[in-house]
Amino acid sequence: MAKLHIDRSATVGWCPVLGPSLLACGTVAGAIDMSFSTSSVLEIFKVDFAASDASPALAGHVQVPERFHRLAWGNKPSDATQLPYGILAGGLADGSICLWDPAAIVDGAGHNPLLSKMQKHSDAVSFPALEQLCCAAPTAAATPFQKWLY
Repeated sequence: MAKLHIDRSATVGWCPVLGPSLLACGTVAGAIDMSFSTSSVLEIFKVDFAASDASPALAGHVQVPERFHRLAWGNKPSDATQLPYGILAGGLADGSICLWDPAAIVDGAGHNPLLSKMQKHSDAVSFPALEQLCCAAPTAAATPFQKWLY
């Protein structure tokens, strides 16, 4: 019996912040869903492990320019008023790395959740260390990525 089921072709990242259990899903590059859609979306689901329903509730979503090769969720900075749910980093199929504010996606407050887009080359960003880089410097989210972009 599945405890959790989300019908997506996605790469995922769990929220490392204590509080609500949140799961980010980014449309994975190189896969086709049942509707043959070519769109790409970053979705955040609220997961309740105590609930009997195996399908978590969608907490928020945002359209993204490209599909994901990697998705990592970094911790919040020491100043919890900024980025209370941490930061989401995505390695995209077009060679860019994008950083999002997950709280802005969940709250849907109307401001753009995209914090930064770094484009240095045209190949896909699929290095496995994205998770480590995202968590390395939560107060200066873009800093750890700079040395990997050439």
